[in-house]
Amino acid sequence: MKPSPVKTDILISGAGPSGLVSALLLARLGIRSTIIERKAKTDEHPKAHELNARSVEILREIGISQEDLNREASPLEDGSRILFCRTMQEEFGRIDLLEDPRRRAKYEAHLRETLPYFNLSQSEFEKILVDRAAASECVDLRFGHTWDALVTNTTDRTVSRIVDGTTGDRYEVESRYLLGCDGAGSPIRKALGIDLEGPSELSSFVNAFFKYNLREHVAAPAKLYWIAHPEYAGSFIAHHIEKRWVYVVPFYRKWESLATFTPEFFKERIQGALGVELPDLEIESISPWRMTAQVARKYTDGRAYLLGDAAHRFPPTGGLGMNTGIADAHNLAWKIASVLQGKADSTLLETYETERRPIAVKNCAESRENSENIMEVFSLLGLDLDGMEKLAQAKYRLRFLPAKLRDALTSVPKGMADRKLRRVFTDAGLRAKVDATVSRQIGHFDRLGLDIGYTYEAGAIIDDGSQVDIADDDVSDYIPSTRPGARLPHCWVDTSEGRKSSHDFLAYDRFTLFADAGRIQADAAISETALHHIDTSSWTFIPKGWPAALLVRPDGHVAWRGDAWDPRYVDEVAHHK
Repeated sequence: MKPSPVKTDILISGAGPSGLVSALLLARLGIRSTIIERKAKTDEHPKAHELNARSVEILREIGISQEDLNREASPLEDGSRILFCRTMQEEFGRIDLLEDPRRRAKYEAHLRETLPYFNLSQSEFEKILVDRAAASECVDLRFGHTWDALVTNTTDRTVSRIVDGTTGDRYEVESRYLLGCDGAGSPIRKALGIDLEGPSELSSFVNAFFKYNLREHVAAPAKLYWIAHPEYAGSFIAHHIEKRWVYVVPFYRKWESLATFTPEFFKERIQGALGVELPDLEIESISPWRMTAQVARKYTDGRAYLLGDAAHRFPPTGGLGMNTGIADAHNLAWKIASVLQGKADSTLLETYETERRPIAVKNCAESRENSENIMEVFSLLGLDLDGMEKLAQAKYRLRFLPAKLRDALTSVPKGMADRKLRRVFTDAGLRAKVDATVSRQIGHFDRLGLDIGYTYEAGAIIDDGSQVDIADDDVSDYIPSTRPGARLPHCWVDTSEGRKSSHDFLAYDRFTLFADAGRIQADAAISETALHHIDTSSWTFIPKGWPAALLVRPDGHVAWRGDAWDPRYVDEVAHHK
């Protein structure tokens, strides 16, 4: 006899950041979920390493504080620097996000927590999320279980087949909704027949993860070191200078074999780039990957939804991938809960794709542009941007020669490239040009406008016909706005209870109405389970440009603003009329 399927409100495939944050946000709203993760435990090999300001705001809503993140995050000063080097002892350019007082002031003005980022390994971040999920009565977390097939996807439910990795047993899970948070290769996206738009391979790389305290071995602490030396070309990512490192090198699949990327290969190159012998250096893991720039053509089919890397795959330059996935979860969870709890029609869920996909398209384009622009620095030095691939091709064609002869022949172009590179240390004019080019790369890392300034142009909002204000540099600069679709700006307000952030009044389980009783009549009779009414007439300071009435969604984005409040506005947004 076939066993009855396991039943849950939400089935989530994938215990990465988007899946775990989805589960915790749903739990915050009293919605139960089951998370299926094929791996036996959290992956130790680091991937992403930066949480942006918006992600930090979202995490605060599920009880994850700065202190929680700081336990394994690198010191703020380390995480503020990006270095361009010949070797890690020979810097020829840098970006320091905290060097400019105006940039610090920008963060302090627009962020409640004042920090624009946390440099924290995804592996360590996931451990925090897993601990919270395991402690939640609303989350059933199942490691070592694999999502296998979509059996049913109808107007009222989904049924998925799951494989227990320990026993090999197959069982079914029936859920009201299915969330595909299952990564770049997403089996759920493939089962739904959803294609990706964009190139599937821009370039390929191999990462080596190692644990070492290199603080005394680097000339200057940073979170990222771009290495231009022809023998060691690649990048070092300091997830934490004293604990966790990733060394990234290019991989040319046509000319090279993965078998050559051994621990010995990486140990030799790491020590060469450092200029220091590390006899006890050990490589923890090695991982190949492809850099892509793709967004799913659609985010949903029936009752199945795609989030995170299942919905979009970006180049890592800019650190937008994981953060975009966290914001996906934040956008979708309150909408699902509203539908399940009878506060909204299912049409509200249509706005998930309407709102989030354009953001992913923009972030994908920005990430790809970053990956291309960073090469300007090395091109200016006279280096052949295809030189590494040409060298790999030459080695492949000379593979039948004795190793010493092959190395001698390939050392010639390496030497020529290094002589060009060394000019940056003696040619003042070239160094000035490099400094100017490096400074133009700051948008890869100072992304406040991109991180918190995005606006939903259509979806669960009531458009007031106003035009969005666009900064000259819309990546780094942020213009606060109460326009429908925008994130509610943070600002400090003085109240009878003391100084508070505008964000302190928001609640993820309901809409929030800010209304000045002296300027507008606002009916507060709507159930407190649906609307939180804030009388701004009690504030002794109101920010410039603050409207008479402002309706904010549970996810902190403005739904409506105006001078004539009508309680039906909540219904209009929730039911997507």
